[in-house]
Parts: sequence; C-alpha cells; structure tokens
Amino acid sequence: MQRLDNLNPRTDAGAALKNGWPKYIWLIALLPFFQTLVTWDFDGDLSGLQYALRHLSIPALTGEIIFLLYSLRSAFSPWNTARQMPLPVQALLGIWIAFAVSASVFQHDDKPASLLAASRFGLHMCFLAAMAHYIKRAQTPDILRWLNAISVGIICYIAALTIFALCVPEPATFKWATRLPSATNIRQIANIVAIPAAAPIALLLFGNERHRRASALWLTIIVTFLAWSGSRTALFAVIISIFSAMIFMRALPKAKSLAVLAACFATGLLASLPLPTPTSAFGLFRMLDKMQEQDNVSSGRVEFWMNTIGEISKHPWLGYGSGRFRQNMHEIYGTDFNHPHNFILQFTYDWGIFGAAAILSLLLYLLWMIIKRAPSNPLAGFVALLGISILCAIAMVDGAFFYPLTIIAAIILTAPILAHADKNTKVAEKVTVSAAK
Repeated sequence: MQRLDNLNPRTDAGAALKNGWPKYIWLIALLPFFQTLVTWDFDGDLSGLQYALRHLSIPALTGEIIFLLYSLRSAFSPWNTARQMPLPVQALLGIWIAFAVSASVFQHDDKPASLLAASRFGLHMCFLAAMAHYIKRAQTPDILRWLNAISVGIICYIAALTIFALCVPEPATFKWATRLPSATNIRQIANIVAIPAAAPIALLLFGNERHRRASALWLTIIVTFLAWSGSRTALFAVIISIFSAMIFMRALPKAKSLAVLAACFATGLLASLPLPTPTSAFGLFRMLDKMQEQDNVSSGRVEFWMNTIGEISKHPWLGYGSGRFRQNMHEIYGTDFNHPHNFILQFTYDWGIFGAAAILSLLLYLLWMIIKRAPSNPLAGFVALLGISILCAIAMVDGAFFYPLTIIAAIILTAPILAHADKNTKVAEKVTVSAAK
C-alpha cells in the first residue's frame, strides 16, 4: 500500500485564472445550492412547475447546458471527442443510442418526452467530456482548490436547507419528508449531500494540514446532516466507498488522518441526536429502527425489485422507453415510485437488455480508466473513484442514476483525473518520441 501524504499537484495557476477557471469551478460547485433556491417554497403544496423543477433537477441541468455552451466556444467538440474514443467504446455508445432511441420510438406513447428523458444521459456524457476538455485548457489548476470549492458548495447547500427548515411558518402541518426544497424527498436530498462528501474526505485523508482542519469540520457537518436525514443508504454508501476506494487505489493515509476521519463520523452521529427531527421519518433512531425490522429490512425493495424483473421479462429486448416506469408500475401495482431503486433494473427497464448492457459497460470502462490513470495524480484519482463508488453504492438501492443532480455531483469529482491523466499521457508520449529520435 502506498502512502499519499500532502499531495498538492500544481501547474500554472496564473494561466488558469486567465482562462476563467475559478468562475466555472463555483458555477458547478454551487449547483445544488442554486437548485435549492429555485425550488424554495413554504406552503408544502407543490405546483406542477415546482414538481418538474425538482423531479428533473432542471436548475442543475441548466447549469450543465451553460457549461457545455461555453465549452463549445472553447473548441470543445462532442463529435471529435467520440471519434477519439477506442472503437469498442464507440460501439458501446452506438448500441446504447440505438436502443435508447428505439425504446422511446416504439415502446413509449409520448415519444418526445421519452426521447428527452433519455437524452439527459447523453447530456451527462457530454458534460463529463466538456469538463475534462476545459480543465486541460485551464492547464489543470491545483486539485486542492477544486475540492475546496466542491466542499464549500455542499456546505452552502446544507446551510440553505437548514435556513429553510428554521423558517417554515407552520412546522406541525408541513409535509417534511417530501416537501423540503431541491429534491423529491429527504432521502434524495441525503444522496445529493453524500456524493460531494468525497471532496472533504479526500482532503482530510490526503490534503495538507491546513486543508485537513477545514475538511474535518465540513465532514462533521455532512455526517450530522446525513444522520439527521435518517438515510441509511447515503451514510453506509459513504462508509463502504471509503474503504473500497482505498483498496482499489492501494492508498493508505496516515494513522492520524484515519483517526480524525473516525472522529468526524462519531462526532457527526452524536451531534445529530439532540437535533429536533420534524417527524419519525428523520433521525439516527429511524435508521436503527429500520435495521431491526427483520421482516422489512429492505423497506419493501426486494418485493419491488421482483415486480420490476417480472415487467422486464415482458419486454426484455427494447424495454419500455425512458420516463414510463412510474405510470406503468402505478397502473399494475398501485405504487408511485419514479424508479425501481436499482440502477441495473432501471436501465434494463428503460432500454432493454442490450441497451442496459451497453451503458453499464461504459460505466465499467470509466472506472477502469480512473484506476489505470490514477497514479498520474493519486489525489484526483482517489476522489474520482470515491465519488463514483458512492454514486453506484447508492444507486444499487435508490435512484442516484435517475436524478441528474447526483450524477452531476459524481461527474465533477471525476473530470479532473481524466483531464490530468490525458495531459500527462500526451506529454509522456512526446518525451518518448523525442528520446527515440
């Protein structure tokens, strides 16, 4: 196991400033905060517009589009990026597009809406490529600066939610579990917080002393919020993913850093106990109660997964098209879930076996690239692997691959290692060629 201490890879920060890097760091890092402001309400009764803003994470998608438009002005080309990919990756991308479009056209009654829902995943792919492109043009500024911005952004998000909770005029009648701003319910909000938690965790484990102190405070606040939310999925996903990322990276932080990490989790859990919880759907004790329910420890997920598999078996090759799950399952089973609480089933239901296999293979390719290229910048590699791991761990039992904001959170953690590794690879190739000559 290698030790990664005080990693601080820097390049030409002056050129980065000239290229407008800080402005776009903060635009992306504050997307959850902006999402909260746009979806703010006190009455607890959502209009159709408010529901759409939350359900589709439209403010966050708008931020993605703004960034993409700027990248197109900076010589980014999705077409050229796709052409530069290895042929197997191009083939997988083509298969997914073919099945996503076919499922929407042949299996969905509302074809434009279904195509639009499927296109979100194409937008996310372009966003990841555009961010890597932009970071390279900005000459890859200090990764610590990037992670600090993400950390501050998620703390601003928690602060906005806290202010909202304190300002609700009639707490006794407010629909707390489903009407907090930003997402569809408190569990989704916890997922949005959990994924960017990778940034302060990485700084705490592998940053310098100054960053460790600040990150310890940020992480304690995040753990406190996760425990207060009562989300087992988000809290356990973070814990499991930390160890998974260390194993894959073969990276061992100092014993002191691990002790501080454990102290942050313990302090956060304890700090959540005296906090007032609006209903029984919140709080650390809610998690403990759910874990003791032997007959329903999965909160009904297993039965719902079996029902979803049964519906997939009726249309295994093309699926049902994006955006049809909630309506179909409500008509058959009377449920009102937006997704099957498992991303493998979600992709298979939407795009059939081959479409799901293609996009899952693309995800595995992304993980392989992170692991392969991480040695060129271990801190960036660690935070990317940790962010993707948290996303996938949550998505195994929830909708992290359904809501755009959680996907965007993982992308902003992943882009720096792709850009840095690609740049170092090209430099190494030039050196090798020069030496050969």
